[in-house]
Amino acid sequence: MTNRDRLVLAAGELFHRRGYAATSVEDILEATGVARSNFYYHFEGKLDLARAVLRRWVEDFEAQLDDPVRDGASPSERLREIFRRVRPRGLDGGPHDGGPCPFGPLAFELAPHDEEVRAVTAEFLDALSEALREVIERGAASGEFAAGVEPEPAARVALAALQGALLM
Repeated sequence: MTNRDRLVLAAGELFHRRGYAATSVEDILEATGVARSNFYYHFEGKLDLARAVLRRWVEDFEAQLDDPVRDGASPSERLREIFRRVRPRGLDGGPHDGGPCPFGPLAFELAPHDEEVRAVTAEFLDALSEALREVIERGAASGEFAAGVEPEPAARVALAALQGALLM
């Protein structure tokens, strides 16, 4: 594992447990054993590192969305699988440790102050919304979902439910 990867992983764990504001660069360096000069070789500062953490989490979440949308499962199975894969879990992808989803609180803490964080968050929500819309559209077309279900509004409701669950 590279020093950059170690910094991103450790920072993600610390931001998740303590929050962004309560985590110092020194805390991250102490957790990784990476030299301060190496930290600044990879990142401009703590905010730049937090952006990398969010991008990594978004990439992981989006990878989890791809399979249920593309496989041969029925629309209702796909919808359940999207919810299952996006549900909060531990930072290592394993079982959830009981705390909030790591993505929501960090994005919530940083988004009001940083355009790039807002953009990364919007990208993720757009990808999730599109995956939900596609599954709902297929379910409505196949008759598996109730007649008259409109995919776009139904996807917005499903996305709102997921957002609420992730922040809780």
